[in-house]
Amino acid sequence: MNYDREAILERVSHMSGPAKTAFAACCAQRLLPLFERYTLRTAQGNYAALQQVLDDVWFSLAGGSPDLAAGQAVAESLVPNDFGDWVFEMAYGQNAAAAVAYAARVAISGDPDECEAAASQVYEAADSAAQELLPDVRIVTPEYNVELLSHPLTQRALQGICLDLQRSQAEAEGPRDWRALKLATIDEGRTWAESMP
Repeated sequence: MNYDREAILERVSHMSGPAKTAFAACCAQRLLPLFERYTLRTAQGNYAALQQVLDDVWFSLAGGSPDLAAGQAVAESLVPNDFGDWVFEMAYGQNAAAAVAYAARVAISGDPDECEAAASQVYEAADSAAQELLPDVRIVTPEYNVELLSHPLTQRALQGICLDLQRSQAEAEGPRDWRALKLATIDEGRTWAESMP
């Protein structure tokens, strides 16, 4: 599997507003355990605050009316910056906080570009993990890029994105059991995060 930005955009552009929100929330949910790892490694960030923003996105799908604009601002403020001492887990923190911010934006606007941006954070986190596990290289070659893409962590991420697309769309067209979708993604996100370096 490959990360196909245009294919994702094409697909989400035909999805309902709730399905788009659910898809972006699933992507963010997969990354949330990695934000927790970042906070534990660096003693920075606020895991509980970021989790609350994502919970509010899910709550909006269930008919709640949280302040998603304020939540988006909170998530954006939690994206680690590149200044100061850098540790690998900060990349995870960036991906996770950005994905939650994108999910809040999707819930507000239904913008397909924001959906794709949430998905890209999952792919980027996996790509960073694969780079961390593969030997250092000075010159990035096509062969190295293929190796990154074919890495099991990258492929699991791409499979997760595909599954999130399928389930979000199916749920929007069916009984809309958003809680079950959320719980499934929580379990899958934890398992995936445990396999990450």
